Amino acid sequence: MLSIEPVHPYGSFWSDIADKAIKAIALVIGGVWTYRDSFRAKVESEISGEAFSRDGKHYLIMTARLKNLGKSKYIIRKVGTYIGAEAIDNERNKTSIFASAVFEDHAWIEPEEIIQDSVITEIPSPTTCIALKLNLRIVSRRFFAGIEWNATSILQVDNSTNSLPLRKDDSKHAYTRK
Repeated sequence: MLSIEPVHPYGSFWSDIADKAIKAIALVIGGVWTYRDSFRAKVESEISGEAFSRDGKHYLIMTARLKNLGKSKYIIRKVGTYIGAEAIDNERNKTSIFASAVFEDHAWIEPEEIIQDSVITEIPSPTTCIALKLNLRIVSRRFFAGIEWNATSILQVDNSTNSLPLRKDDSKHAYTRK
């Protein structure tokens, strides 16, 4: 049998050390990458609203939705988590008209879970504002860092008739103010 002598007596030793070091570094980088992709905050927050009039008063229904797309459970902190509305006038000045706690029945959100919460409030006459800005803020804590998700939406108010826009209410087959 033919045996080949190494050119350098310690060459195979150092190449073996370099090979093992590169594999160890690649393993650590791959682990960090996988952990980061699997457990990072993948949460969608959304807010929507609908305004309507009834018996001369104006109301706003706001619906907050939170969807956890990630693989981690997130604690919903009660302090700082809220849903709110602001009236925007012709000069684009904002006046806070409502703020309330949201998701009070939920202490956390599980992976791939969707939670939703709605609130209703009375709002000022549409003659005093051109739009309503809806705000949603969700506060969580993960490890030692705070996480916050925000969503906003603008709800236009129709001032041409000095009332809220009309919408068809299918349950009564009549037109009501939106």
